[in-house]
Amino acid sequence: MTAAAGLETSVIEEIEAVDGVKRAFVRMEYGGLSVSSDTESGTITLVSYEENQFKWAKEELNGESIDAVSGEAGDILVSYRDGMQWKAGNTVTLHTPFGEKQMRIAGILSSANASSEAGSLGYIICSEQLFTESISAAGYTAVDIHLVFNIDIFFA
Repeated sequence: MTAAAGLETSVIEEIEAVDGVKRAFVRMEYGGLSVSSDTESGTITLVSYEENQFKWAKEELNGESIDAVSGEAGDILVSYRDGMQWKAGNTVTLHTPFGEKQMRIAGILSSANASSEAGSLGYIICSEQLFTESISAAGYTAVDIHLVFNIDIFFA
């Protein structure tokens, strides 16, 4: 499920209260942000992950550590793309509505879980805290719903 206007936490709680829903996993996404580095410039889509999504992302990580990204260090992950010049340890500058923000690439994911279209330089994945500090977006834009096994849910 996606919502352009952003979903409040109360809506997520209502979804999780529906019979047959085991858990809802949420993301905030913001596209078209300008980003630059010593090697390339373009646009990205910024995506927040929560704790469980970072655990899943470990399987997509190409050898680096995810711990600094899911914590409060302000590090980021980037999604792999052909011709990519970024490497773990590089610094990129994100040009946000609140000014420039420098971020260190902690790792490269082979793929990213996002519902928005990627920018010319792909996706940057960060913690919810870093996302709100950078964008100040109101609400979640994507919800993945994990259902209880072997249960029928009917929508009218």
